[in-house]
Amino acid sequence: MFWLMMRNFILELMRGIHCYMKGHLCKKLERRNMLASTSQSLRLSSEVSPPEACLVKTYDYEEGGKPHSFKICQTYEFVGILSTSPQLTQFPHSHEQQSLERGEHIDRRPRLDERIVTEQQKQEKEMEVVKEEERKLHQMLEEYIEEDEERIPPGSLVPRLHALLFNGVTSGDLLSSFTCPSPQEFRPSLLLYLSSFLAFDSLAAEYLLLFLLSRIYSRQEEFCLGKLSLGLVGGPSDRKQFGRRVFDGLNELLTKCSLLDLSTEPVTSQSLSPHKDYSRNRLQSAPLQLSDATVLVANLPSLPLSRKHTRQLNQVASCQKVDYDFQYHVSSFRVDIPILFLSSKPSLLNIDCEVRLVGNGPYEMASVPIPLLEDEFFKNCRSFLFQNRGMEIEFDERVSQEIQDDFVRLRQSAESFTQKQLHLWLTLARLVSLSWGCRTLEFKHWN
Repeated sequence: MFWLMMRNFILELMRGIHCYMKGHLCKKLERRNMLASTSQSLRLSSEVSPPEACLVKTYDYEEGGKPHSFKICQTYEFVGILSTSPQLTQFPHSHEQQSLERGEHIDRRPRLDERIVTEQQKQEKEMEVVKEEERKLHQMLEEYIEEDEERIPPGSLVPRLHALLFNGVTSGDLLSSFTCPSPQEFRPSLLLYLSSFLAFDSLAAEYLLLFLLSRIYSRQEEFCLGKLSLGLVGGPSDRKQFGRRVFDGLNELLTKCSLLDLSTEPVTSQSLSPHKDYSRNRLQSAPLQLSDATVLVANLPSLPLSRKHTRQLNQVASCQKVDYDFQYHVSSFRVDIPILFLSSKPSLLNIDCEVRLVGNGPYEMASVPIPLLEDEFFKNCRSFLFQNRGMEIEFDERVSQEIQDDFVRLRQSAESFTQKQLHLWLTLARLVSLSWGCRTLEFKHWN
């Protein structure tokens, strides 16, 4: 009777384990493909040494003994010990796993009491069934342990960083020690540099400068005050090369900049928002998973975007939110990502300002004066953008009254003039004031 109960118990246990691991176990070929695609899923680059990604182990705890929590898309700096040895990054889960690695046999049969030894002879057939079930269970456990090891890549592919110290980092921490140059003296040089990769279009350079100074300073439900999305229409026929030139030019000025080239086929079939991959137990990164104040250069294709990409880009450009797909639910996270759109024709996206490029010069920086390409110039640019971007603007009572009067006149003359357009004009006037280093909005900035 005892062995019949044990047999039924083990069978039920096997069914439960099989149902639990059915969604997790993969075939040998699929596991090899998973390991081969690890570097791609982590967005590793074989051309960069050391690799761009690593697994960080922290040993700091908050009050109450809870592990330290990290916010999504926040930048941190870590100081610790980097380990790339596969042997040092394999942590056995249990004594059974160590025994399996040594090739030892694990006897899971229950110990028999002397009082029931005689009953074992009567139930040899049941014992054979139990041994067969044990063999299957042992094999499934080996496959599960092997798959668990392949979920976490070896240290030779993804190093481990044992963090001793860490803290959050912002762009201000990196630029606080630099001296901001005078806006009246430095502004013309910065505009000349910006126009160098825009065919020396002065108007496009002015809007690009305002775009780089924009940031969200207040939120009212779905409405973001201070954000500015910019679209540059036109340019050379080689869209891929033009997008790379604009990105390279901005990347020299900014502390954080990212390129989203949607003109290539592999990218157009991928999701722009992050999603959770439960088979790898990992949040798969995506082009829109960026930290705040990261300028995103989106090179749009000639053909219309897919509905999915249009919705994802519109959500960031209009509401400054990014959806994270966790398969069973979607979570929206607020961001502050200025987006610069490059397109050959006017886009259907919700872009705040679109400027057509009408410059007569070449789309390259060959004719830029040498002093504008030195490290000291770029340091001054970063300091200028950071200091002026973070300033607060005050509105004089007379200027506020003038703005109200202009809004009433425009509403009377054109009913299509909406409050949203008024907020856009206020944002542009505020950014013009910041570009000149003024803390008070004046009439000339509004006009």
